[in-house]
Amino acid sequence: MCRPNLWRTNLLLLIAGLCTTQGWAQLPAFRLIPNTGTQRWRLAITDHQNTIWLGADHGLGTFDGTALAQEPDTAQVTAMYRDRQGTLWMGSKSGVVRTKFPGRNWNNLQVSGKVPTAPITGFAEDAEGLIWMATYGEGVYVISRNTISAVDETGGLSSNDVYSLAAAPDGTIWAGTDQGISICKRLRHQISVQDLRTQHGLPDLIVTSMTTDPAGNIWLGTHEGGVAYYDFSCNAFVYVRGTKSLKSITALAVFQNHSLWIGTEESGLFCYHFGQDTLQSVALPSLSGKTRISALALVDGHHLLVLTNSPALLMADLRVQYQALPFAPVQAILVGHQQQVWLGSQKGLWRCTNYACLPIPKATGLNVTALFEDHQGNIWTGTFGQGLYFLNVRGDLLRHFTELDGLSNNSILS
Repeated sequence: MCRPNLWRTNLLLLIAGLCTTQGWAQLPAFRLIPNTGTQRWRLAITDHQNTIWLGADHGLGTFDGTALAQEPDTAQVTAMYRDRQGTLWMGSKSGVVRTKFPGRNWNNLQVSGKVPTAPITGFAEDAEGLIWMATYGEGVYVISRNTISAVDETGGLSSNDVYSLAAAPDGTIWAGTDQGISICKRLRHQISVQDLRTQHGLPDLIVTSMTTDPAGNIWLGTHEGGVAYYDFSCNAFVYVRGTKSLKSITALAVFQNHSLWIGTEESGLFCYHFGQDTLQSVALPSLSGKTRISALALVDGHHLLVLTNSPALLMADLRVQYQALPFAPVQAILVGHQQQVWLGSQKGLWRCTNYACLPIPKATGLNVTALFEDHQGNIWTGTFGQGLYFLNVRGDLLRHFTELDGLSNNSILS
């Protein structure tokens, strides 16, 4: 069975003495950012200075982390994107596309060729730096230098109604439609299209949202089939268990190699933990009734901004998460040079890698009070009343020191 290549250790965990259910994580707290206006922000993107640009039914806004500001614009914003050069792209319901180069103002896109007149629903940049645009009604457009071209149902696209785009590691662009996925590739002046449908493993024909992870996998949310990802190492879709009941996925965001955040039409926000293969519902403050998540945006790489059907904004620092442990309390913590976290408790010693904590058999039952790593990577383990244990990085016991070996006391406090 294919598994996502996502298990490189992320040490941005705040590990405390927890006694919660084994296998779950305590999620970060979201703070409410009041909005004194009535504008409901539906989209967000950050520029090269980490200023957050917001899109709504009646124009643009900015958020600097503390205050919201309305921009003088009346366009109904339907898509926002930042390319690798730092240029911002904005699409509107009328099909008008605007760009904002770093340090400049917004300007209408100037290209030769037939421009969109249908709502812009997404953007993506391919390996050659070409910008692709999704529309709801006219298929997909691609911009090469100052020329725009399109592909629609007559050119092999599965549907002209496109909800989202994603750039694959092989240089293709994936278009999520209401009739499956169309894989687009531009060869010279022609666009080739290959379709993926339910017979190819797609969980649902209506693909509403897509994103990529650091390993190059494409994650997709559907209308009735939940969440899945396409693993290019084995060319197959892998379903995320527990998500089929989440009707109509509206937004996806990947946080490093740690988690996938899932926005829904009616069920609120969820977090899927890669290393634990677990799904959690996320409580959001001051929101009553059915909460529609309209957009998820990562700010400076680790703050998650959540936009809903409420005028208020929600934000959380994803680095502050808690790993639930099958023991408590934790009395000693050591981050080793080989990206391993060692945890000592009254019940023994655990070694944590890839978000999984496993006990060290040679330390079972030890009351661990202190941990130290020497320059060779060996772990010195102090205990209360049981002396000093000397282990290698694999957890093998090399030697045990007690008062009989010259220790002044069998209780090691630090």
